[in-house]
Amino acid sequence: MPKNIAIQNPTCEELMAAVESLGLAATMQPSKAYPGSWWNHEGCVSVEKSLVKTELIGRVGPKLKQIRGTEPPKKNSDA
Repeated sequence: MPKNIAIQNPTCEELMAAVESLGLAATMQPSKAYPGSWWNHEGCVSVEKSLVKTELIGRVGPKLKQIRGTEPPKKNSDA
């Protein structure tokens, strides 16, 4: 994902909110951990397969920026 539409270290809750705002079915498993850092239980979000993975990532990225409030203001074309 390009850096201009990504955020650093999204939380499980942010991912779940972004996926739900797109109207997709998902489940959150807050006790899951990545095997490489088994002690750090950051959680996992599983999304029902309705989109291709690249399309899902492309849609979730901008939503995460909106949720975190880091989206740049939209340019006004009336100027």
